Amino acid sequence: MSSPFRVGEKYRNRKDEYEVVSIDGNHMVIRYQQGGTLNTTVTDQQRIWENILAEESIKVVTRRSAPPRSSAGRTDPTKAGRQQQAG
Repeated sequence: MSSPFRVGEKYRNRKDEYEVVSIDGNHMVIRYQQGGTLNTTVTDQQRIWENILAEESIKVVTRRSAPPRSSAGRTDPTKAGRQQQAG
């Protein structure tokens, strides 16, 4: 199994940023930036990492493709209460 992670590289999961300390097959040890280590699996951390990246790309696409806010249907406060007079 080829790991998408590299020992010494930094990634993040839902808890914090971490550095990969070791990888042995599907098992890995990570050290969190704020302290503490975790024995986990490559499979779990890969799924979390891919989900984070997917969520970030969705946010970017959504921001780029969101239409500008329209004022249609809103009442202009400067014209509120005015009535058009027949001439």
